[in-house]
Amino acid sequence: MTVDSAPEVADSATPIAERALICRPAGEPERMVRLCLFAPVEDGDGWLCEAALVNLFRDRARARGVDSLQALQLALGALHRALEGVIRAGGSVAWADGSPFTSLDDIRQ
Repeated sequence: MTVDSAPEVADSATPIAERALICRPAGEPERMVRLCLFAPVEDGDGWLCEAALVNLFRDRARARGVDSLQALQLALGALHRALEGVIRAGGSVAWADGSPFTSLDDIRQ
């Protein structure tokens, strides 16, 4: 179960889920970002799931799990942590309708 970065996978890979966000990294202009989650695939003795924040980071997150569900959950967690990192660095993240992004920390409170 590791999360690492990898070069972009072929553009032909179709996400199984996506969402539009509005991001403003610290010191940079606001931009539309597409959160993309790709289908988990068997990878040796485990599963691999890729996720991307298109127009924010060049690399995709790669999450490995013991089964497809764990790989999917870890990939979602990697995206969430990346967005929280933008906020912690002084930037902002909102859903496409302008409503504020809810961090995992906000949910736990």
